[in-house]
Amino acid sequence: LQVIEKKSDLEEITGIDDGNRETIINITIKEDKKRGWINNIQAGLGNLTQDVSLDNTRYESRSMFNRFVGDNKYSLVINANNNSQRGQGVNSNESLGLNMINVFSPKFKMTGDLSYNRGSSFVQRKSFRQNILVDSTSYRSNESESRNNDHNISLNYRFEYKPDEKTTILFIPNVSLSRSFSNDTSYTATMAGDADMSEVNNSSRRGSSSSQNLNMSGNLIASREFAKKGRRITLNLSGNIGNNDQLGYNKSVSEFALMPNRNQYLNQEAKTLNKSNSFNVNASYVEPVLTSSFLQFSYNIRKNMSHNMRNTFEYDPEQDDFTILNPEYSKSLLNSFLNQNISLSFRTVKEKYSYNAGVSIVPSYIKSKSYIKDGIAEGVDSIVHAPDGRNVVNYSPNGDFTYRFNKDKNLRFSYNGSTSQPSISQLDPTEDLTNPLNIRSGNPDLLPSFSNNMSLVYNFSNRENQQSLRANVSYSFVVNQIINRTIYEANTGVQRTMPINQNGMWNTNANILYSMPLDKEKKVQFSTNTDASLRNQIGYMSFKEDTETKNVAKTFSVSENLSVSYRHTWFYLQARGVVRYSTTQNSLEAKKNQEDINYRASLNSQFNFPKDWVFESSLQYSGQSGL
Repeated sequence: LQVIEKKSDLEEITGIDDGNRETIINITIKEDKKRGWINNIQAGLGNLTQDVSLDNTRYESRSMFNRFVGDNKYSLVINANNNSQRGQGVNSNESLGLNMINVFSPKFKMTGDLSYNRGSSFVQRKSFRQNILVDSTSYRSNESESRNNDHNISLNYRFEYKPDEKTTILFIPNVSLSRSFSNDTSYTATMAGDADMSEVNNSSRRGSSSSQNLNMSGNLIASREFAKKGRRITLNLSGNIGNNDQLGYNKSVSEFALMPNRNQYLNQEAKTLNKSNSFNVNASYVEPVLTSSFLQFSYNIRKNMSHNMRNTFEYDPEQDDFTILNPEYSKSLLNSFLNQNISLSFRTVKEKYSYNAGVSIVPSYIKSKSYIKDGIAEGVDSIVHAPDGRNVVNYSPNGDFTYRFNKDKNLRFSYNGSTSQPSISQLDPTEDLTNPLNIRSGNPDLLPSFSNNMSLVYNFSNRENQQSLRANVSYSFVVNQIINRTIYEANTGVQRTMPINQNGMWNTNANILYSMPLDKEKKVQFSTNTDASLRNQIGYMSFKEDTETKNVAKTFSVSENLSVSYRHTWFYLQARGVVRYSTTQNSLEAKKNQEDINYRASLNSQFNFPKDWVFESSLQYSGQSGL
C-alpha cells in the first residue's frame, strides 16, 4: 500500500512537468494473490444524543466487492449515509460505482468506470456580524435555510495501446450528466452602531432553481521514443464541450429605512443557458545533450469559448406569467480566451543529484462582450460592455534541484512562477444586482497577477526500521494580487464590492513530520506533525468614495498533531491529540486583534474476529476558545 504523488499521464510519458499532480493510494498485489474475491462490508447506525428521535437517526454503509482474474480486475462499490459527511447541515448521499481493468494483451489495456451519485442536503445558518470601520460601527444579522438535491452519472474510460516498446498511445474519453434542484429562504438586516442598533435596511428572499448539465471531453496522447536514448516526441490533443441549462425563481423584498425610494419588490423568473467549448494542442520534444542531460521544448495552444445567456423576467399579473424583461437583472456574456505557452528547459540527471531549469513565454488574448439578449426588441440585443480584446505576454520561470545523500535521504529545492489572468466577471464593470444589499462589479483596469513559489524539502525514509522524516519550508508572494475593495453606503448600508490589484501579500510555512516505532517488535508507533505559518494580507474598506482605509493583517498559526498506536494481529488501538493556536494582528488602530485555540482528541480501535468479522470503535472530542 503506497500513498504517492501521481504525475499526470503526459508527464509520466515525457518527463516534462505540467503542474498537474494528485495524491493517490496505490495498491500493488503480489502475483500469487491476483485471483479470487476480496470483499468488505461495513454498516453503522446511531442517533443524535441531544435530540433522540426517528428523524435524527444516522446511518452509514460502505461495501466493496473485488474480483481478480490475473491482471484483470472488476470492482463494485456501494455507499450510503446520512451522517453529514458531505459538509455542513444534514446530508444524505448514495453512490454506486463499477470499475474494471482489462489487459487484453501486453500491447493493449483498457480501464473504465461507471458511477452514479445522489445527494441531498438541508442547511440552516444564523450569523451576526460586526463591521468595524475607523469612525463607525455597524452590525449585520442573517438567517437562511436551503435544501438541495442532485443526481449525477458519469462514464470514464482509458485506452492504452503500445504497438512497440518505443510508442505509446493513450485515449481518455469522459462524459457526465447531472441534474439538481434547490430552494432557499433568507432574511438579512443591517443595524447602525447606536445604542438602539437602529435598523438601516433589511431584505427577505424566497427562491428556487433547477438545472441540468451535460459535459463531454476527450484526451489523446501519442508519444514516440527514438533510437537515441532519451530522444522523444509527444503530441497531446484534448477537447471539452459543456452545456448547462438553469431555471430559477426569486421573490424578495428589500427596504431602506433612510431612503425608502430605494425599496425594491421583486417577483422574477431567470432563465440561464451556459455553453462552453475548448480545445488544447500540446507538442513536446526532448533531445539528449551532453552526458545525462536533456533539452526539453514544448509548445501549447489552448482556446476557450463560453457563452452565458441570462434573461430575467418580472411577473405580469395580467398575463399571469413572467413576461416583462428586467434589463438590470439580465446580462449575457460572450467570452473568448486564447493562450499559448512556449517552454524551454534544461534537465540533468546524475546518480547523486538532478536539476531542471526553464522558462515559459505565455502570450494570451482575451475578448469579452456583455449584453442584454432581446434588450431593445425581440431578436435585437443591447450591448452593455464590449471592450477591445486584450493581448498580454507573461514570463514564467521554473527550476528545481534534488540532491540524494543515499537511497533513503534526499533534499529538494524548487521554484516556479506562474501568471493568472483576471476572470471575465472581474473585468466587466457592469453591476451585478442579484443581492441588492451587496452589489458587485468588475474592474476593466485589472492587471494579471504573478505568483512566486519557493520550497525546500528534506525526506528520509527507512522501511526496514519503519522510520520516516519529512521537513519542508516554503515561501510565496504575489505581484498584482487581485483582492476585493468594499465601500459602504452611509444612508443605506449597501455594500459595493469591486476587485483591485494589490502588492505586498505573502505567506510562509514550515512543517516537520516524523514517525518511528517505540519498541523492538515495532508494534507501538509514534508520530508527530508540527506546522507553523505566517501570512501577510491586505484589505481595503471605506465609508465614502473619497476616503479609503487600508488594513494589514498578519496571521501567525502553529499546530501540533501527536499520535500513538498499537498494533497486534487481532487488535489495533490509536490515540491522537491535535492543538492549533492562531493570532491575527491588524494595523487598523489595532482594533479587534484575534486569538483562538482549536483542539481535538480521538481514540480509535479495531478488533479482528474469526470469519473475517471486524469491529471498529471511534471516540472523538473537539473544542474551541477565543474569537
